[in-house]
Amino acid sequence: MIDPTFQHREKAVQRRIEKELIYMEHRAIAWFESQYKYKTGQEIKLNAFQQKVVVMLDRCLGGIHNFPGNLFYQGKGDPLPWSRPEFVEVTIYKALSTYDFNELTYMVIMCHDDTIRMQITPCNMQYLTLMFHERKREGSNFERHPTIEQAILDARAVKP
Repeated sequence: MIDPTFQHREKAVQRRIEKELIYMEHRAIAWFESQYKYKTGQEIKLNAFQQKVVVMLDRCLGGIHNFPGNLFYQGKGDPLPWSRPEFVEVTIYKALSTYDFNELTYMVIMCHDDTIRMQITPCNMQYLTLMFHERKREGSNFERHPTIEQAILDARAVKP
């Protein structure tokens, strides 16, 4: 039998962790919005999808303030990467991996949890472009995004 005092402590610890995560999410979003204005001279109010991307980058890449790349600018003449509400595109100069330095694993799991499609493409010899699109759980192939559990089942079903 589990000690009821232990269960109570476990629940209290879990509530404290959830509160700290919410605080960290709000802090990352507020930092991003203030830095966006400072760097570009333009105000921005992130929509819910863009906020999810900021929180994901914050959690997966060592804090949004330590982002290894360019959050605020694209190439000359290109629109600012956060000006379009339907997708976000950022450039990073960091290798992504799945186990020992597991940023890629965390990003994949968070994308499946938050129904975000992530595309990684080479930008040049040193940089990668990460593009994020918001999806839904249901819909056509170009509108939906499975849970991580469903994606694992699908991947294992085609494995030879």
